[in-house]
Amino acid sequence: PIEEPLSTPPSASTPTNEPKLASRARKFSRKTGFGGAIIIIITVVVVLACCLFIVIHLISTRPIEEPPPMIRSISQPKTDKLMALIFPPGLFGGFRNQVIRLLSLVVRAKKNGIDSILLNSIQWATQVENETSWSPIPMDLLFDVEYWNTFYPKLPRLVRYDKNKAYDCWHVQDPLVIPSNASELTKHVVSRGFLTPIYNLSKGVATREIYIAQRQTDLLPNVTHCQHPIAYGGGKMGGRLWNDYVHFHNDIPYNAQALVLQALRPLQQWRNVATTCVEKHTVSQDSTYIALHARVELEMMVHTCGTNMEKNFTKILEMVFDMSKQQKETVNGVFVAVGRSGMEHQEQAPGYKRFKHFIDENIISLNRRVTSGLQNQGRLPVFECGQQALQDYYYNLNPNAIDYGSTLQSMINFHVATEASIFVGVRGSSYSTDIWTTRFYLGKGDSNYEYTPDGIIQIDNGGLPPPHSNCKRKGK
Repeated sequence: PIEEPLSTPPSASTPTNEPKLASRARKFSRKTGFGGAIIIIITVVVVLACCLFIVIHLISTRPIEEPPPMIRSISQPKTDKLMALIFPPGLFGGFRNQVIRLLSLVVRAKKNGIDSILLNSIQWATQVENETSWSPIPMDLLFDVEYWNTFYPKLPRLVRYDKNKAYDCWHVQDPLVIPSNASELTKHVVSRGFLTPIYNLSKGVATREIYIAQRQTDLLPNVTHCQHPIAYGGGKMGGRLWNDYVHFHNDIPYNAQALVLQALRPLQQWRNVATTCVEKHTVSQDSTYIALHARVELEMMVHTCGTNMEKNFTKILEMVFDMSKQQKETVNGVFVAVGRSGMEHQEQAPGYKRFKHFIDENIISLNRRVTSGLQNQGRLPVFECGQQALQDYYYNLNPNAIDYGSTLQSMINFHVATEASIFVGVRGSSYSTDIWTTRFYLGKGDSNYEYTPDGIIQIDNGGLPPPHSNCKRKGK
């Protein structure tokens, strides 16, 4: 019979010494033979197998922790960063120059991984009748914000202030504290709130209790510490947003220009005004019309961008008249987008004496043509929308409505021009450039034209013009 080994085989709780074990196995095998060594090896294997089984059992019965919600949710925003536009100045300049500044704000947000912009902070600028300075106007009074947000995540979302969330740099005042003598538009502006570190200044500028030279004042250093929202904008002269646009060098990232121009859709009530204006002035149910943006205001004549523009409004209209006769489809009207106030007599304005013969004749020609139309197989209507359309189809129907000023008028005209069968604009105008570009992305680029002193020509590159740029003076 084989004798049992004198020592106990190593267990899982006893450290093993493999060289010592092998030595004992050789000594024992000399005493007991080869079979005894086999029994020892089998015993060690069985013990190790039992230990392994216990470990596996413990692991398999351990509860599995659920991953955190941020990992499981694919719809969760990538970041909770929020951007706000500094006011003053907000967006400023002409209507389309304000669009350019908004475009730069969007690009700034995208570059910094910010997926939301505080809607309350986006104040456009408008000129209200009997007011000598520009007035702020909240973006949501003009544009369809819900439509804009359908472009997310390609464009940052426009989010409203939420009183249940924490903001380190945004303050909304109790409506009861807003001055009772403020205009309804001003009450809307103040009710949206302002950046906390400059709240009193911003409110004072909005209510005209404080005056500052906005193009000489830079408020960004006052709000650089803000984190929610992160503030941007402002700057002296043209401001940071304009300078950012210039530095794009006609290479606007993220396809932002195409997206912004498509996303900036007027509210339904303003689109209705535009549609009604066209239907009331065209001669048939078929609203085939030519839109003309004539840049013949005095301020453009003296501007470097207007140096090479045709300045005779009558000549421009005659070129459009000839163009209408060459179309396969019958043209039922000519819509004219002009700034009447800029065309009227301005004896004290800089440059008036130099361009007096154009200014005096152009306003007379506009009034005569709008009244009598152009003769093209009968009466071809020449009509305006903008200010008059708003008066006829909105303000007269809503006598207590807010006066939204010049920016809404420009927006109506822009929408009518964008929807036209043919558009004729002029090089050097950001307004014309944006209409051409918007129409291109809406599939209407082949009907984009420009007027020149020598005639009307089609925009090349499929109707897509180069981005608007600063005009250079001669010799520079």
